[in-house]
Amino acid sequence: MQSSGPAGFSHAPVSKLLLLGMGSCSLLASLLHWKPLLHLQLVPHLTQYHQYFRLLTHQIAFANSGELFVGGMVMYHLRVIERLYGSRKYAAFVFVSSVISTFLELGALMSLRGVGLRYIPAGPFAFIYALLYQYHRLIPVTYRFKFLGINLDDKMYLYLMAGQLILMQFPYSLVPSICGLIAGSMYRSDIASIKQWRFPLVLQRLASRYLRPFLASSPPPRSTAPTWEGRRGGGFGTSSARVEAIDGLRNRRSGGRVQSLLNSISDTTDPSLTREDVNLSPTPTNTPPTAEQISMLQAMFPDQPEEAVTSALQQARNDVSRAVEVLLNRG
Repeated sequence: MQSSGPAGFSHAPVSKLLLLGMGSCSLLASLLHWKPLLHLQLVPHLTQYHQYFRLLTHQIAFANSGELFVGGMVMYHLRVIERLYGSRKYAAFVFVSSVISTFLELGALMSLRGVGLRYIPAGPFAFIYALLYQYHRLIPVTYRFKFLGINLDDKMYLYLMAGQLILMQFPYSLVPSICGLIAGSMYRSDIASIKQWRFPLVLQRLASRYLRPFLASSPPPRSTAPTWEGRRGGGFGTSSARVEAIDGLRNRRSGGRVQSLLNSISDTTDPSLTREDVNLSPTPTNTPPTAEQISMLQAMFPDQPEEAVTSALQQARNDVSRAVEVLLNRG
């Protein structure tokens, strides 16, 4: 399976909170026999009994241990999206995508009653698939291979696991999954500028003060090897080497122009700005990149044409580390 960066939840506190919360709620629902209160059903729970709490509970816990295990594995591997977005933007994405998908699910329940759709099963199916859409659009393929004459890539393992999650309550789980894909697409398209929304500054400060200390994870051990090749004994042919290179790019932001820009973000009056919202690319250079630099980036981004790789290197002033970030931000 494609590596999602260093093991653990370093730089991913929101993902850690979501997994702990989902596991705890699923366990409590099982022990206290609350499972019948989790699924979302229009008639009679919403229309007659007015159990509007189901709009929330149907997305916070799975109904059985198999779904919890598979869903937890998928969410764990998708923590790479939080490392790419930043925790503030990722938390906003979780809220926005959950709200949009809930409205879409209600619409599906009302419009598809005639074909037998009676309820939406318990579990964050919609959020997982909204997150999976971001993964599909943002994370490049590391390697490709053929199986029985079919062209496949390293991202298919995560897709197969997500597909297994749908099959556990098929066909009812198919509806929230589709709603999640639509919500993820709407967020990625920035409809009504929803990508710019962030939680209020007061809530961000409270979370940083009271939640972050409990969710903080120690950073992964750093290699003492002077080069990336020395760390892995080779180039960027494996996904783990590529992800370590990208993660090392973020870890080394301790000084220079990038750090000064990040410091300026925290001093602005708009705390919602993240590193993705600021152009961190230096002024392009006219010096052509070397063939070795181009081949190195093409090995990391096989889907990118040579012109795009060359343009990224020139924009990064022939700095391979910065060129990696330029290509990732192009998404």
